[in-house]
Amino acid sequence: MDSFSWGNAWSFGYQAVARRAWHHCIILVGIGILVPLVVQIAVSGTPTEALGPLANGPADTTIVGGISPPPLAVAGLLSFLLQTTSYFGSWRVSLAENEAPGRALLYGLLAGLIAVPLVAALLGLVVVAGSAAPEGLGVPVVMILAIPLLIACAAFFSLASATIAVAVGLMLLIAMIGGMAMGQTGFAATIMGGSGVVVVMAIVLSGILLWLAARLCCTTAIMAESRSFNPIAAIRISWDLTWDEQWAILRYLATIGLMLAIVTVALGAAATALALALMQMRDNDAPWVVQAAAGLIAGLPIAFLMAMATPGIYRELNPAMVNADVFA
Repeated sequence: MDSFSWGNAWSFGYQAVARRAWHHCIILVGIGILVPLVVQIAVSGTPTEALGPLANGPADTTIVGGISPPPLAVAGLLSFLLQTTSYFGSWRVSLAENEAPGRALLYGLLAGLIAVPLVAALLGLVVVAGSAAPEGLGVPVVMILAIPLLIACAAFFSLASATIAVAVGLMLLIAMIGGMAMGQTGFAATIMGGSGVVVVMAIVLSGILLWLAARLCCTTAIMAESRSFNPIAAIRISWDLTWDEQWAILRYLATIGLMLAIVTVALGAAATALALALMQMRDNDAPWVVQAAAGLIAGLPIAFLMAMATPGIYRELNPAMVNADVFA
């Protein structure tokens, strides 16, 4: 029987945020949501998808002609950095006694300057290598090069990674089962551009990402508690710390991720329907206002769950066993 308690992990995470709720609000809402929203509007005149729910990178920036326009790409990267700064700052406030918000944000910014370029570089490598690979080798090349990217995402953004993995995996499995039931075996492949191999690859990578998120979910908490900038050492400690409870942690993250995915999809659908209705009323400013409001409303639970999940799991796994001297 698993000794990892979902109730304890949730309670520890909630207490970590509730103990200094106003500080977390300033960091998560002010720096992680509102400032990026202002950046998006200042650059493009409207909020772009880079600020959408669970947006954790420049890949979500609006694409024009297959290439992200430089201003939007910069805005996306800056939003990504600000969101990451807010997460690390919040984790630092949760795990360090009497840490001032300004000092926590400084740590968050410096940690973000490690995480964001690394994830962006790995993503760029996958995209470029996959595009340049000879015909027939694109899928294996992408699968191989995607592993370091998945490790980085799982380590720095465990809950977001679990949410994406659950959402993508379930969507494709349901599409496959539904397609077979309707006699359309290629339905799932159609969703992924017409390739059954890509569907299988996406499902496999989703499973790997979810498992890596469970194994590496303590990485950022270990870094934040020790005020460390060494993700390699933190990854090693998280790997050891989660060994015995990996499947219970996986189920815990998958459950929260599933709930987040449902809320995100529901809110997105509602916002789209409302924007279309307002457009029919010839209110040209309404769509981006609705989009900004949807991003803000969805961003609140996502930000606070991101802040809660990692410290909660870390505390439940007896962090007193971790020796901060490894970062010296």
